Amino acid sequence: MNKKFYTVLRLLGIAPNADFFLIIGQRGNGKTVGVLSYFLEQYKKLKRRFCYIRRWEEDIKAYRSELLFTGYLDSFVKKLFGEEFSVQYYRHKYYLVNGNGTKVDCIGYVLSLSAAAHSKSVAYENIGYILFDEFIQMSGERILPDELSKFDNVLSTIIRGDNVKNNIQVWMCANTVSKFSPYFIRFGID
Repeated sequence: MNKKFYTVLRLLGIAPNADFFLIIGQRGNGKTVGVLSYFLEQYKKLKRRFCYIRRWEEDIKAYRSELLFTGYLDSFVKKLFGEEFSVQYYRHKYYLVNGNGTKVDCIGYVLSLSAAAHSKSVAYENIGYILFDEFIQMSGERILPDELSKFDNVLSTIIRGDNVKNNIQVWMCANTVSKFSPYFIRFGID
């Protein structure tokens, strides 16, 4: 069966110069896969890296981060870069790896809002795209204390120095699990 995933092309057609894109939809329709596929295409074209953000440090543990580029995304990487290539996670970074297991280049960084204070001095180089995945909290899940400030601090950590001229796009994906989110207030969504 050929499963179809969400495509970001329509959003880019509507608002190509937007700084923030919010995608909210049913679970499993490929929001994250669609956004990361777009990031990979842009990396190949422009050599701009991405940052993948989740709320909790637990959500970016190695065993979870390693699973992100399996299945469809692994096939997409092989189609885009060549059959011998894959993406591997190592120490809060995603690397494009060749058939010999050699890291060709860092293509993305992984961080959590809950540990954001520990990332202030990290240099995130040549960033073009940010994905904050699962930005709407699940029913019963709490947000971080002062989460919007932490989000702002993470953005200012990433979008500084040479990255400022990159016109970084921030993508935020979530399932339709709640009608309420502090991010809705932030962006004036009623």
